[in-house]
Amino acid sequence: MTLFIVGGNRKYEDEPLRSLILHLKKLNLKFVLITDKIHLYKECKNFKDLKEFLNKNKIKYHLFNNINIEYKRLNNLVNKKKSYLLALNSIWIFKKRIIKLFKNKIFNLHIGKLPNQKGAGGASWQILSQDKFSAVTIHEINNKIDDGKILIEKKFSIKKNTSLIEYYKSANKVENKILKQFVYMISKKKKLKFQKVNKKNSIYMPRLDTNTHGFIDWSWSGSNILNFIRAFDEPYTGASTFYKNRLVHVKKAKIIDKNKTFHPFQSGIIIRATDQHICVAICNGILKLSELTNIKEKKIVFKDIKVGERLYTPVKFLENAKQKRALHTGQGIKISNAKK
Repeated sequence: MTLFIVGGNRKYEDEPLRSLILHLKKLNLKFVLITDKIHLYKECKNFKDLKEFLNKNKIKYHLFNNINIEYKRLNNLVNKKKSYLLALNSIWIFKKRIIKLFKNKIFNLHIGKLPNQKGAGGASWQILSQDKFSAVTIHEINNKIDDGKILIEKKFSIKKNTSLIEYYKSANKVENKILKQFVYMISKKKKLKFQKVNKKNSIYMPRLDTNTHGFIDWSWSGSNILNFIRAFDEPYTGASTFYKNRLVHVKKAKIIDKNKTFHPFQSGIIIRATDQHICVAICNGILKLSELTNIKEKKIVFKDIKVGERLYTPVKFLENAKQKRALHTGQGIKISNAKK
């Protein structure tokens, strides 16, 4: 049995690829890693990037520009009878001939319950929606996004005030267990049993790009603003807004007084400032912000901010966030009109 691993890690993480590869090496199971330039040079937690991790651990890999176009190259690597494929954050949607090449033994690791948490950017969408549960799912790949039969799915809970970092820590614990289970199932050559999926409950959400979609609408309720900030917090650059005509990123937010109410016109006004934080009026309370960064991700000194001034987002940025769609390509994230 040979497992083809296609893709790489999430940003600023070593997982799930590191754990999977180490587990395969421990069991002395053959694997082939296929990655792309985006994943190869993506920042990791304990390494400069994925390339450094692979080189230090003497792990061979194949660099593809587009796996669908480079079909002949892939075909030369595959033993059709004994090969499986597992996609880990793959930037490619596999065409039918690749699915046929692996004789339908082709799977995807998805963070989210299926079918009602389909699509990329799942963690951010789930925080926005205040979902109580998510899951790590391994499902069969077909020619539709996150639509194949479920092989393994394990739930984990999402706390009400969870951050993205905490979400991914919870997901990673489940990921490690589910990947070991998957390796056991395919290495023992047991007949794979799939779960039934009720497609009537299907919900798909599109990919998010922080710099395009992460703009705060200060007319929202306090809880919606807070959840929005959490959804674009670490490991990303943070939700965006403006201060004195300058783009700033907002992180580390907390509502400190839900009993205080403000008119929507007051929302965004800085009502209190110290060296460590600022307090901002919102419709249903006071929002405490402990970190603002500029476009170069440098922290803004709070003592330079004056009370009575305002955080605001021009309407054109809010409209653009709804009109634009983020697409993953071999050259990175491409932003296009949502109508296309």
